[in-house]
Amino acid sequence: MTDADIGKAFAALAARLIPATDTMPAIGDVADLEQGMATALNSRPDLRGDIMRGIGVVHRDGVDAAIVSLQADDRSAWAALGLAAASIYYTAPPVQAILGYRGPERRTYDADATPEYVTNGMLDLVKQRGPIWRRA
Repeated sequence: MTDADIGKAFAALAARLIPATDTMPAIGDVADLEQGMATALNSRPDLRGDIMRGIGVVHRDGVDAAIVSLQADDRSAWAALGLAAASIYYTAPPVQAILGYRGPERRTYDADATPEYVTNGMLDLVKQRGPIWRRA
């Protein structure tokens, strides 16, 4: 199977998995599926075998037959293909813009600051009670 065959098979499956809706675009309209698949395979080498096995079934049997076959007989390949398609879709900038996702946010943390739960009185009853322990 050539790279072009892999790309066509995955594009056909992805189009069935993530079609356009009233509010969201189809995966093929917002993502470069060839680049996305390369990224998915490089990012998750542990799933490479499952993804390639599933794409082989899609290439051999066609999308509709492959969906039925993979769901019934090869759940790990089916799950890996679904994960790849979803990750490619939700990392596409147009989809992130629609969802209002701005990316990871930096949150600062002062390790030397006294936590609020220590100063707001939440632990006063525990302090008044004192330690409770028994020999084990």
